[in-house]
Amino acid sequence: MAQHKAPTAVTFATPENRTGLGPFVQRFWKLGALTAAVVVVAIIYIAYSRQAGKKVLETSWDTLNRVAKISEVNPLAVEADAGAILAGEPSLRGTQAGPWALWMAGAQASDAGDWEKAIQALTQLKQQYPTHSLVVEKQPVGPDGTAVSMVDELLRRFEAQKAWRASHASMFVNPEPPADSPKVRIKTDKGDIVVALYAKEAPKHVENFLKLAREGFYANTKFHRIARNFMIQGGDPNSKTEDRATWGLGGPGYKVDREENSLHLFAGVLAAAKVGGDVQSSGSQFFITTADKTNLDGSYVAYGKVVEGMDIVHLIEQGELEATSADRPMTPVVLLSTEVL
Repeated sequence: MAQHKAPTAVTFATPENRTGLGPFVQRFWKLGALTAAVVVVAIIYIAYSRQAGKKVLETSWDTLNRVAKISEVNPLAVEADAGAILAGEPSLRGTQAGPWALWMAGAQASDAGDWEKAIQALTQLKQQYPTHSLVVEKQPVGPDGTAVSMVDELLRRFEAQKAWRASHASMFVNPEPPADSPKVRIKTDKGDIVVALYAKEAPKHVENFLKLAREGFYANTKFHRIARNFMIQGGDPNSKTEDRATWGLGGPGYKVDREENSLHLFAGVLAAAKVGGDVQSSGSQFFITTADKTNLDGSYVAYGKVVEGMDIVHLIEQGELEATSADRPMTPVVLLSTEVL
């Protein structure tokens, strides 16, 4: 399911260079209907500028690289979330890199389904940089190919998504677990997370999770994998050791048969991890989603929901990553113990 690195010199073509922006928009916009589009246009533009051998124009580009945590492992990925980018944006205000920080914040927020924050970032971009090419240069990206600016089109789409989701709110939540559903308190060195379990929808997974929790199987394991705007993963006994190469490969010596249910992978869902291609779930590894990932419905068995401590889940999600990994935390959060409530 998803490393801080040493600061690196980042090379960019100046955003005001319209001969650079236009071709990228026209070439890559159609690769994604909404959230992918903003990432592709912004990040591929940056990657292209690097490959084109442009010289660093300002130290602000290096600052943007650090604020957005542009991945060295995957140069088309931004590792910081929207909140972290917006928090670092004041240090870039008025610079050449400033508008791109807000653009990336909008991209990350939209990817997480946080339309309010996505709209905030792009509105701020319009207000602070009214003459920037992203704001004034028109491209054939609007409805029916009409020419509009990139920012205006993304704002239109984000507003539409926000309105549609608000009017269909019931579609984006799983049913609440019954009041008498078993609950487990997951104690970590960052705080507690409480999950309620769907015993009717996934009885085998719930029974197994409760068994391991009661036995203390998870004590001193680590959240060995984090992917921003996706999930945090734990439950591997191998993570009790210092041999990081084995993390993610362990379990209790058995797997759990797949269970079909109607639960969706909305944010805050507890689900069973598994090896890609396997039908059975891992016997112990689990993940908690940090954003809606319904495109993975049917691929993983959901069996619980966070009812307390979602702030702790997001805190774990934001851990710094190893420089050579896309999803391995530098200092993993420790799962201290589990308590069946």
